[in-house]
Amino acid sequence: LSEGRQISVGVSTGIATLDRNTGGYPIGSVSAILGATGHGKSTLLGNGARASAGGGDLALVYSFEDPSKFWAQRALAQESGVPTETIVRRTDLETKGGVAVLRKIIAGLSTKRSEVIVPSSQWSADDVIRDVQSRRARDVATHGRKRKCSVWVDYVQVMRLEIQRNGNREQGIAHAMDRMSWLAQGCGSSDRADECAVVAASQVKQKVIDEKRAPRIDDGADSFAIAKVCKFMVGINRPSKYDTNADSKQGRIDVLKRNQGDDEVFADVELDLATHSIRERKPSHREPPPYWGDR
Repeated sequence: LSEGRQISVGVSTGIATLDRNTGGYPIGSVSAILGATGHGKSTLLGNGARASAGGGDLALVYSFEDPSKFWAQRALAQESGVPTETIVRRTDLETKGGVAVLRKIIAGLSTKRSEVIVPSSQWSADDVIRDVQSRRARDVATHGRKRKCSVWVDYVQVMRLEIQRNGNREQGIAHAMDRMSWLAQGCGSSDRADECAVVAASQVKQKVIDEKRAPRIDDGADSFAIAKVCKFMVGINRPSKYDTNADSKQGRIDVLKRNQGDDEVFADVELDLATHSIRERKPSHREPPPYWGDR
């Protein structure tokens, strides 16, 4: 700081409240995003990658389930405000308002997005490590310096697991998480610039869905190693999945684990999954201000 250099403690989550109160996803360790199907894990992960790349980082998204065109369609929906369904099916494009819709899409195309989507079906953790090392080396050759790097894994349970003889799925996930931790720490390098932020999305246990509740720290599906290895963890909850009377766009992100500080941090968000967007909800003017003690 005394030399006038910017000191980054982490990469952006894409949510201002979380960044302000936690410093973002930490560099040098693995973070996790827990959530049930349809609650917005990929949306939160994608928004973090978008914010990281927008800040000048080398942001690498490893998609183990969705092809690149799905991520491209989501990005276009985010930038244009046109629902993904309209972009995919071309609905409304031949109606009276079709020209306006097309103009929004074209405007979205003009926005530069620099995160890199890497189709990773059937890849193992070691495959990811090799690819990250290769891409970082090429990036240094291009820019002449090491940029801050963020690695986004979508998602843990669909990776190809290295399971030893007589081993099981839980041990395979534990091994994958350990390898992701090694990657975050710089793959054994003594150069701190080789460290990166690794953020892995994770499915939750079936009991979370059965009990119709928000995720907790030990709710990562298939292995407790997810909670053990991660140094920072958030859970995303969408109440309307369990309550038909709830606002379909209302959501909440809770910090479930934070080794470097208080984990009593949360953000109320608006989940517009039609355009794969996530925004903080502004509190109602009727809501009382937070209590800060005697002043």
